[in-house]
Amino acid sequence: MKIFVDADACPVVDIVEAIAEKYNIPATLLCDTNHVLHSDYSEVIVVGVGADAVDYKLISICHKGDIVVSQDYGVAAMALGKGAYAIHQSGKWYTDENIDRMLMERHLNKKARRGSSKNHIKGPKKRTSEDDERFAQSFEKLVLLAQAKEGEQMGLFKKKCVVQSYDKENKKPVIKASICNGEQVAGFKDIHTGKIEEVMLIRSEADLDNFKKMYGINEKIEKEY
Repeated sequence: MKIFVDADACPVVDIVEAIAEKYNIPATLLCDTNHVLHSDYSEVIVVGVGADAVDYKLISICHKGDIVVSQDYGVAAMALGKGAYAIHQSGKWYTDENIDRMLMERHLNKKARRGSSKNHIKGPKKRTSEDDERFAQSFEKLVLLAQAKEGEQMGLFKKKCVVQSYDKENKKPVIKASICNGEQVAGFKDIHTGKIEEVMLIRSEADLDNFKKMYGINEKIEKEY
């Protein structure tokens, strides 16, 4: 498994590298000649300036089971198509279930910007430390999930997967299920406040098994609607 970062103007490069180094995962930063980067940990690939040149280079070298960090929905869609994982700099995971909707939103936003010079579309909000913390937590969870699946495929799950801990005295594992679209998300519910911390999307029994193994959960997990 490797990590590839669409690093042009990417605000989470340092976070990605810190987590990649923590789990000893090779990382590659890709940028064009207008955003030359230097790194003590990652390999840096500089691509000539051109429309989507960095995007196509990244997709050409990523493989199934790799992790791609990009704010470009198109890059994420191509990564998913190759069997890789993909995450936005906000910490949101791209999945087969949400990528079509996200691509449509991008299309509509572009159409709105072109619609009228009188319409001013606000840019993204200024990034905060809370945004960085949210990304770090989500990215590390994705890394652990990818490692678990990789280890399972190689028959080495018990050796490779790092079992995570959670506050068993104050939290319990739950499956948050949507009545509207059937989407299921595994996480932990605070037994005092009722607040649920979402951890990972559950698309199959294999995903549920990986979540339980990741946190050392043996009992049946209740669903909440």
